[in-house]
Amino acid sequence: MKKHLIALAVASAVSVPAMAQVTLGGLIDTGIGGDSITNGTTTRKTSITGIANRNSTSVITFSASEDLGGGMKASFFTNPALSTQTGLFAARDIYASLSGGFGDLRIGRFVPAFETVTGAYSQGGGTSLTAGTADFIFGSTAASLTAAAETAGTRVNYTEIGRGAAGGGALQYTSPNMSGLTMMVGVANTINDTSATVNTTGGRQTEGALNFVSGPISVGAAILNHVSTTEGTAADTDVDLFSIGASVNLDGIVLRVGHVAREEKANGAANPTVDADVTSIGVTIPLSGAASVYATTFTGSDSADGVAANQRDQTGYQLGFQYNLSKRTNLYAIYGLNEFEGPSVATTSKITGTSLGLRHSF
Repeated sequence: MKKHLIALAVASAVSVPAMAQVTLGGLIDTGIGGDSITNGTTTRKTSITGIANRNSTSVITFSASEDLGGGMKASFFTNPALSTQTGLFAARDIYASLSGGFGDLRIGRFVPAFETVTGAYSQGGGTSLTAGTADFIFGSTAASLTAAAETAGTRVNYTEIGRGAAGGGALQYTSPNMSGLTMMVGVANTINDTSATVNTTGGRQTEGALNFVSGPISVGAAILNHVSTTEGTAADTDVDLFSIGASVNLDGIVLRVGHVAREEKANGAANPTVDADVTSIGVTIPLSGAASVYATTFTGSDSADGVAANQRDQTGYQLGFQYNLSKRTNLYAIYGLNEFEGPSVATTSKITGTSLGLRHSF
């Protein structure tokens, strides 16, 4: 009887297929914060306890990989976003990939190549108040910001453009590191042909980025084109994004400079509805082994649709402090100001935001 039990146990162990190990991790960012937004003569103020994602996006990550042999690996990754305000999960990144000596090929929804440049050089320390209406640095590149839109609610962040095309995912290739140089290219295409109504909708996207790192010096540049179409309507949009930047690490003190530009045309119009750019200069300074500060100043403009009455200049700055309680937990404080100045009171607006928060990775 004992021999039969041993044989059954061995047979069961052999018949069970090998399972890939799934790794669980994530990050929680929560705190106290608020904004003050003035549009012309109208002001809207917010103050929220348990405010979400003011220094980074809260996520829960699941990942797994399998060694395919010959230096190749198959991987899976997803990181739905979390909110400590609403308790809800939200769509973020999910993709499968193959990697090896040829580089990395992934398909699904993921951080666009364009963001690898903007995130590295155009934000203070790689973070900024980009949640909701506190999108300070990228305010003029995020959307066509007429003054009336400043008090209407949150704005679409530019990064969502790069994560797919009209409801579809994307395909992205990252080259191997070639003496400090890496190249990224991505494409996306989504077509919905509703022939019964002769109203085809869709979108396509192409992008590319180059990043070069040599010792303390880093340089990057990226472009992205995103086209959305709806046949038989005036809802077509054509968005072009460009980003370039550089940084240098001087014994722990990091200096950054970045430039981001956005042009958007609607339905083949001669003049763009958005023709905006932002140039930023930032510095991150370690104060001790546990604390650091950063500051970023930026300036830009939006010539809108070519009409003088809609053109605005943008200036602002952002200050941040971080104290590390451990390798995985820190406290932070951020203050930012973003001003748009137009030719009249109606086209002038001002945004200020403050946050005190706790960030924990696991």
